[in-house]
Amino acid sequence: MRYFNYYRIVLCGVIICALFSVKIDAQVEFNYRSIDNYIGHTMTGDINGDGRNDLILHEHTDPMHIKVDGRKPRISWFRYPDFKNYTVAFGNFMGDRFAVEDINSDRHPDIISAVASDSNYEGPKEIYWYQNPTPETSPIDNQSWKGHLIGTHEGAVKD
Repeated sequence: MRYFNYYRIVLCGVIICALFSVKIDAQVEFNYRSIDNYIGHTMTGDINGDGRNDLILHEHTDPMHIKVDGRKPRISWFRYPDFKNYTVAFGNFMGDRFAVEDINSDRHPDIISAVASDSNYEGPKEIYWYQNPTPETSPIDNQSWKGHLIGTHEGAVKD
């Protein structure tokens, strides 16, 4: 009887392994779409409160990254589905990362980033959060995004 239970357990294990080893040919299609030739880091979040994620761009030009002549560093967002671009703020944005989180608990994502106090990126760095004006004001107008200073830092701001 004891051997019978052992073989039952082994047989169940073999069946389970066989079920999980079956190859599934699921076809997933992706559509490539070039929005523009911006350089920076991206995140997603529902900026305008329509229930669909928009694309947020953190465009920076600090000494460690690619430079594009004539381009001013900024934070902007692309509205889904037409991907029209709206600027949140201009500044000496820096660092490889930024954050999109609801800082003030109003259920609308805000944007957090480091800003250099000078264009050489050598002076103190300031950390700002940009308050999403939705639903009181449209997030389309960059004058409606209010920047709040969180603090300053003397060293480099990276990941």
